[in-house]
Amino acid sequence: MTQFVDLRRWSHGGWLVHDLDEMHYWEGVADNPKHPQSIDRNTLLKNSAGRDVVFVIHGFNVNRTSGIEHIDHWASLLRSQLPGSANAQVIGVLWPGDSVWAFGLDYPEEPKVAQEAGALLARWVNAYLPSVASVSLVSHSLGARVVLSCIESLQSSVKVRRAVLMAGAIDNDCLAAEFSGVVSRVEQISVLSSLKDSVLSLAFPLGNPVSGLVGTGHPWYQSALGHTGPSLNSIACVKSPYAIQDSWEFGHKHYLQYTPSGTLRAPVPAPPGALRLPALPPATVWATAPAPNGWQETFTATFVADRLA
Repeated sequence: MTQFVDLRRWSHGGWLVHDLDEMHYWEGVADNPKHPQSIDRNTLLKNSAGRDVVFVIHGFNVNRTSGIEHIDHWASLLRSQLPGSANAQVIGVLWPGDSVWAFGLDYPEEPKVAQEAGALLARWVNAYLPSVASVSLVSHSLGARVVLSCIESLQSSVKVRRAVLMAGAIDNDCLAAEFSGVVSRVEQISVLSSLKDSVLSLAFPLGNPVSGLVGTGHPWYQSALGHTGPSLNSIACVKSPYAIQDSWEFGHKHYLQYTPSGTLRAPVPAPPGALRLPALPPATVWATAPAPNGWQETFTATFVADRLA
């Protein structure tokens, strides 16, 4: 079961809490993630001293229930593969990135919310996790901005081991431009991108120019980090490989999708392609058998576990 830090005021839409004392804390309930158990801060923190803490952060248009459901499922796959997992504490982060109005048409406003969510998470880490061994952060979609904003605001005494940005809904030159200062704070940065991500190939270029005019983001057309991968001037900041092969048809929802209980929950080999992980067995089975349900989120969990090593 996964424990959660909740930065949101409401369960759907809405805004961030005003201060640290207003935050909520949850623990996933086995086989019933739609009804998590409320816990207090001390329950979450009691086993964090001296451990490596891994924050998992969802993306845009995800409410509290969906965030808990998807992260709880994905984190179970991650924990099963983490090296030295007994010393790693995985914590989900919930933030109000879901649409307040117009079924997602308020996307241009959300990068500002993500930026503020990252700064708030950093305040929480600075206040309550002074004795952890290290912090790592994993994100999906617009959660990349939460991660980078958080790292930017962390105290220098906080050791940041890894940042993994999956399907990043953020400018592909962010590590060389807007968040260039973050690079020196992280031991290793990883990216997962897919040219078959239609959300980032279509919605991001449309929403991003408006975002640049009203808040953060580039004020003209810019490719997304999670679509084309890092720009040429920021590739050196990122551990390769990072591009998912086109033949996998890897879409935006696949990274952190929720496959209901009773289907695949164990590591599987990746389909054939250039992006291979040492921990994965040969992919010859894919030539004669269809991919089992849930292979996409199992693949991303395996990728992240490998990069957290």
